[in-house]
Amino acid sequence: MEAPGIASAFSLRRRARCRDQGRGEARADPRACDPSRWKDVRIRAKFDRLIRFAERLPDLRAATAEHLDNETLDRQRVSAVATRLINCGWFRVGSERYAQESRTYGITTLRKGHVRVRGNRLEFDFVTKHRTVVRRTFVADELAGQVNELLALPGGRRLFR
Repeated sequence: MEAPGIASAFSLRRRARCRDQGRGEARADPRACDPSRWKDVRIRAKFDRLIRFAERLPDLRAATAEHLDNETLDRQRVSAVATRLINCGWFRVGSERYAQESRTYGITTLRKGHVRVRGNRLEFDFVTKHRTVVRRTFVADELAGQVNELLALPGGRRLFR
């Protein structure tokens, strides 16, 4: 018997909500009713998305290199700096919710105080998800200059705005 699709596991939840609200429910696919299979379905779907992402990585890296050459500090260039930092430093992306609620950070929510540039050396020191302390230093000539420009922007505490 083939594992149910991710959609059938989610539709089961939707039907359960309808039942709880007094509405009738459609019959569920018996394969989707087994909660032990839901994790397998989610893992398979995540793996499939990861494969599709990996197939597009060369295009992403080419676009990043192109956008880093932009003269102005526009949205594309700033996004390219963030993308290159994630690629070089293996940083988490981060989310606004975690930054506000837990005071934990990822590359997109970093504050200027979390970053130091010394010559061509980038130093990062911040707390990330699960209260893990990240202290990373790496040498990157091109990125050091780009991050210095971001640090020099007036106003705001965020590195990427």
